[in-house]
Amino acid sequence: MNLDSRKERMPITFTEPKTLLELAGSGTSVAWTGGISLAKALESGEVDKKKLDEAIAALAKYYVPADPDGSMRCIDGRVSEEAVGGYFRKRLGPQVPGGSAGTVLALQIADEERMGSNTTFVEDMDSALGWFKENDLYFGGHIDSHSAEHPENTGCGAIDKIPEILAKLESNVALLHIENVTRILLGANFDSHILPEILEEARRLNAKEEIYFEKDEEGRYAYKKKVIRALEENAVDHDPIEVLVGAHKEMVLVVNMVPETTFDRDHFSLDNGNAIQAFNYDFWRSIEMANKLYPKDAARRKEFLVCRTMLAVAALMALTDGTILATVRK
Repeated sequence: MNLDSRKERMPITFTEPKTLLELAGSGTSVAWTGGISLAKALESGEVDKKKLDEAIAALAKYYVPADPDGSMRCIDGRVSEEAVGGYFRKRLGPQVPGGSAGTVLALQIADEERMGSNTTFVEDMDSALGWFKENDLYFGGHIDSHSAEHPENTGCGAIDKIPEILAKLESNVALLHIENVTRILLGANFDSHILPEILEEARRLNAKEEIYFEKDEEGRYAYKKKVIRALEENAVDHDPIEVLVGAHKEMVLVVNMVPETTFDRDHFSLDNGNAIQAFNYDFWRSIEMANKLYPKDAARRKEFLVCRTMLAVAALMALTDGTILATVRK
């Protein structure tokens, strides 16, 4: 999988939308435990099928050049507080699940040797963000307007649900779905031989969650808000944190394979009255990061990319019930 220029990859197309469950190759949704549901939205009349089809048909016009100096964003489809106030960021960084925190988790699992023997996830964040800065990789994440209701949370599900996401890798049913979708996205770059090592490291992290994720006796995790502080404290010349508002209404996931492009989430959400939103995963960015962080180590690049993709699928399983649609932009 290479990073061809947009000119060489033209024309850009979207694959026929399928539900995540269809991509996973199974009709059973028991492992998909999230609350975001297209099936329920259609059944309740909350979402009109015709309007959904029109919104998906119009997705192409919301893709814009990604700014190399823009903060990394999460795949969250909700509108930003700035956009609600009439201000739209001109420098849109790429979107990946959980923003930089999701990437750091993949690095710890795939490359424990490079990350070192840090005691906590937040220490790993500090180490990795320094590594990102050395490689001119801008980082970021988000909080949301609901965080006051659950003060221990950030409002980013892909951060707040990290323990649950890792637990998906210990479930045989969930793991089958994760492997199937990962295989589709990576194609020839998927390597089943490295799965045992990835799974073992994920289990190791989850087994020491009291220390690594700073879990207290009441079941609350201190790492969550500390991750946001780490992003803010390590930023030099960019604002790494967005504030997203409103309820989750993501009805479709786009996996964007086209390099140097990203999704104008705010305009799409507002144009659809915030009733229809979209997850967008700039998959090309994960490939680019693998190339930049491991320019001379093909094996480590592949391991990081497989792990990053598996965690992304597991995050979707923790956030949705599997009935939202998915399409690949390529």
